[in-house]
Amino acid sequence: MRPTVNSYTVQKTIMRYGEQMQQTVAMEECAELIKEISKAIRGQARKEHIAEEIADVLICIENIQQIHGIPDEKIQRYIDLKTDRILARINNAKTEMGV
Repeated sequence: MRPTVNSYTVQKTIMRYGEQMQQTVAMEECAELIKEISKAIRGQARKEHIAEEIADVLICIENIQQIHGIPDEKIQRYIDLKTDRILARINNAKTEMGV
């Protein structure tokens, strides 16, 4: 099961704190996730902190999506496009390597 974010809570948060503040928070939360990933690469993985930062970023993504009125379907189209492109690159690399 994929994690979900309560859209009603997100809507209330945007109304209470404002769009600009929520976008600023999104940037900060992405930076915190980057910091945790960097620590993991250096051998200081703290899975609980990484999970918490992923949750924060997912909430922020829902905020950004609502602020800019971007429907799930549009995001899904880009996900499909980009994952198909990645898979094609992987398959092409295997072919070039003779695998």
